[in-house]
Formats: sequence, structure tokens, C-alpha cells
Amino acid sequence: MKKIYSYIVSVLLFVLLIPMWNVKANDTHMITEGVVKLNKNIYIDQDKVENTDVISIGADIYVNGTVNGNVTSIGGNVYINGKVTGDATAIGGRVTKGSKGIIKGTMKERFKKSKMSFINSNRSIESTKFDYSRVVSTILLFILCIITYNLIPYNEMRMASAIDKELGRSLIYGYGTIILIVMLLITLLFSIVGIILVPIVAIVFLITFLMGFTSMCLYVGKRFLKSKVSPMTSILIGVVFYEVVRSVVFLGLGHAVIILFIFPLSIGIPIRSKFGSFRSWKRMNTNDDWNDFWQH
Repeated sequence: MKKIYSYIVSVLLFVLLIPMWNVKANDTHMITEGVVKLNKNIYIDQDKVENTDVISIGADIYVNGTVNGNVTSIGGNVYINGKVTGDATAIGGRVTKGSKGIIKGTMKERFKKSKMSFINSNRSIESTKFDYSRVVSTILLFILCIITYNLIPYNEMRMASAIDKELGRSLIYGYGTIILIVMLLITLLFSIVGIILVPIVAIVFLITFLMGFTSMCLYVGKRFLKSKVSPMTSILIGVVFYEVVRSVVFLGLGHAVIILFIFPLSIGIPIRSKFGSFRSWKRMNTNDDWNDFWQH
């Protein structure tokens, strides 16, 4: 069962990375067969005329010529400096119209606030800005996970070891806990005493999430690296994996995985395992380390 979950995590990472692969902007890729491309930029040159819809999945569309139809990019941006007789749509990206751009239809942007991790870029502009706030938040998250592990190392290891057998139940517990917390917060807001308790409930909720998230990072890092590694390295791998998932803009997939899976699971793991005390535990001696734990 443990091997199955490690394979699932590996496949999930591979699938999430697919939309991020792209052809470099200086590649002179031309449309030669059809108007649907996967993970490749589409270029409509100035003297080119397409009489059908143009669709790109996981890449950008550059229109300098004429498209007698709709232009749609899923997981990429659309740059119009030519003529489009239909609609120009970007799902998970932006539509940019140049000085010579003509769009007879409408400009549509869906999930345009989704951005790649660390980098905010607009390829119609040569400069690329580094998102320092994203880097700082990632480093802060890593530090908080390390602090959490150092405060309760054995509880974190117990929760991490329980993920294999309790994945489904932990997810259900997570959803249930989130619903109960939301209902509790709404109830507390209707009383003066309750308003005072809202910050306390919120803090407890965040601490619970941090405990569960740290155990998930430990689990993911250990499963990816089969060799002997320290807990800090495992947590680092887990945080990096989280950022990779978070950076996926294809159909809002990364955001959906976080909301529907990672967040509720981070809440459910501590609840299901009673905060790492789900079974009797004999403290390991000083010769035991993180790698020996997985043999218990």
C-alpha cells in the first residue's frame, strides 16, 4: 500500500508539470497542420490567414496575421497584434491587444489571477519581475514547519506514518472539521463573547493545519527520497512539492488540488490521529533516527 501511494504522488507531480512545459519564445514554430497545439506556442505571422478557430493547450498564442474564428488559450496567454474576427479567450492567462490588434468579438479572461510560482511575467513585455513576496512566504512556511517538527517530533512522525493507512479517512475528517469550524465561527459572530473567541478558534485551526501540513511534507519528502535523509530535507522536499502544485495555472488545477485535497488533508490528519497519539508509543533511544522510524 505504501508503494501504491508513492507511485500516485509521483504520477501526480508528473501530470501537474505537463502544462508548465513550453516552447521558448524565440522558437519559430509555425502552424503547418491544424490549429490545435499541446504545450507549444502558436504563431500566426503577419502574412498568415487562418479560417478556423485557433486553440492552444498549455502554451501561448501570438497573432500578427488574421484569424477568421476564435482564439483560445488554455493555461496560457493570448497576444493579438493582428486581426481576430471571433472571440479572444485565455483560461488561466491573459489577453493582450497590441496597437495594431483588432478583435471583432469579445476579450475573455478566466482564472487570470493564477500565476506561476515566484515569477510574474507578461511575455509582451521583455522584462520579468521576480516575486520576492512569494519567496519570502515559501521560506516562512518552511521555517514554521521546521519549528513545528522540533517542538513535537514524535507526534509529527506518528502522523506521517499514519498517512498510508488513513489517507481516505483523514480526508473525510478534514472536510468534516472544516464544515464544523465554519459553522462554529458563524455562530460565535452573533454574540459578544463569541466574537472574543473567534481569534482563539482561528489560531487553533491554523495550528492544526500547520501540524498536518508538516506531517504531509515529511511523508512526501521521505517517499520521494528513498535513501537516508534528515527530517529537514524531507520537509524541504514537501514544501517544494507544494509550491510546484501551487504554481500550476492550467484550468486552475493547482488551486483545485490545494483546496480539495491538500488543505482538508492537513486538517484531517491531526484530527484522525488524535494529534499524533493514535497508538501507544515507546520513545526511541538516542541511536534511533528519522530513517529508523519508518521501520517501526
